[in-house]
Amino acid sequence: MEFTVEERLAMLNLLPPEGSLLTMKIVHELRQVLAFSDEELVALDFQQHEDGRLTWKNTVEPRVIKPGVKATGIVYEALEKLDKEGKLRENHLSLCEKFEYGE
Repeated sequence: MEFTVEERLAMLNLLPPEGSLLTMKIVHELRQVLAFSDEELVALDFQQHEDGRLTWKNTVEPRVIKPGVKATGIVYEALEKLDKEGKLRENHLSLCEKFEYGE
């Protein structure tokens, strides 16, 4: 699957901060795969604003990421939890489509 900058940031924010040893190993690996390379950071020129917003000046090609079955389940469960709590946001919609949540 290809993931844009927005989707990568949204997914990084979705990942659980705690869980079982297996879950945390998978989350750790997924965070490394989703992280931005030095070249991407230079190209994007991220800006953190005082109000907490994160913006960037340029674009980069979407990154192909192949999450495994367990990683896919973790993201799916995070989307499901947000949905049940009524906390899904517009930036989660493309992730819902890619992870076939709500279909």
